[in-house]
Amino acid sequence: MKQFLFSLRRVTLLPALSFIFAFFIGGIIIVISDPIIMAQLNSPGKFLTSAGARIGNSYLAIFQGSIYDVNLARESGVIRGFYPLSETIVTSIPLIFAGLAVALAFRAGLFNIGAQVNLYLEPLELHMSDLILKCHH
Repeated sequence: MKQFLFSLRRVTLLPALSFIFAFFIGGIIIVISDPIIMAQLNSPGKFLTSAGARIGNSYLAIFQGSIYDVNLARESGVIRGFYPLSETIVTSIPLIFAGLAVALAFRAGLFNIGAQVNLYLEPLELHMSDLILKCHH
């Protein structure tokens, strides 16, 4: 059991620290890129309050736009609040498949540089095949 906990800590420590570090760096970039907050730098209280509010609102907007929207859940029900998650999944599926195609080609020892073209042409090909199949019925 002790060996399991040690290996679990070893496997999860680096991704957890990377995740926290990414949020920290993102917060710094949010604050530096806002001239209104940077103008309050001479007053530490106002600066920290407005920086914290801006960072919190930014990450809340990311969460509500990609995972769960509380406002949408209040209007239409709890399940409807997960609509942003379904849209995130729908948007990410072509990127995942393009990454898998490149990984498969590299694993087979091939050099595939056409992943970006495939990413843009596959929806067109699917749409055309759908139109052709509908015309034959």
